[in-house]
Amino acid sequence: MKDNIMKPQQTLLVFFLLIFVASTALTAAEEPLRLDLNSRDISEVHFTDKNDTQLKLSESATLKLKNITEKNVGKTLSVLYMNEAIVTATIQVVIPSGQIRISRPSDSIREEMEKLQNNRKACP
Repeated sequence: MKDNIMKPQQTLLVFFLLIFVASTALTAAEEPLRLDLNSRDISEVHFTDKNDTQLKLSESATLKLKNITEKNVGKTLSVLYMNEAIVTATIQVVIPSGQIRISRPSDSIREEMEKLQNNRKACP
């Protein structure tokens, strides 16, 4: 009977292994889906104020967004521009409109969106 009792060191090792396995599973489960955008994917940029930017996506990017949200309600989605997350949220509903709101964009993203907006105005 005594042979089946774990020593304190064995108990501690098993405990740490369980924590490692659980944290690895949580990390993998929390990995958000990605939608990578480039300048061709954004057809319009509107600044409502310093803390709010509205994007209208191109037809192809709108379709990508619709498909990814349609198949993944309840999962986390990160929308990236130039490898920087501009929006990360849990998908609540299908988004067929192709409109994205960026609340409090970083300075670098705001600068890039201003460049896009200026380029769109210069080349109608």
